[in-house]
Amino acid sequence: MKKTYGILMLAILAVCGVAFVSCGDDNKVPTPPPGQELTVEKLLGTWRCDKKGEYEELTFNEDRTLVRLEAEYDDGRWEEDTENGTWQQENNAVRVTYSDGDTETYDYTGTALVERGDADEVFYKKEIK
Repeated sequence: MKKTYGILMLAILAVCGVAFVSCGDDNKVPTPPPGQELTVEKLLGTWRCDKKGEYEELTFNEDRTLVRLEAEYDDGRWEEDTENGTWQQENNAVRVTYSDGDTETYDYTGTALVERGDADEVFYKKEIK
């Protein structure tokens, strides 16, 4: 009887583990409010993400090219690194392919671009010049 009870409890724990770990809203793709969908006109220009002691800029050009600038403040000066690529709009997202072959997808929320799959939820805001 003890052995059967132990096996039954083990089975219940296994089922609970699957039930509570499976699908969730962790990877929910943000969508913009109705009427604020992403257009090429909204995308073109520079989007910036500020972090403590560093920032990134994504500049989307009309010819579907992109420049990513990463800057970090170190030893009293800014160190900058740039990377070129191309972009393709996919509904309310933009897929970027860099010159080294790496790709990233950014979702549009109506006010910001969010890198898909980024656990830190880094937001890029459009710069108004």
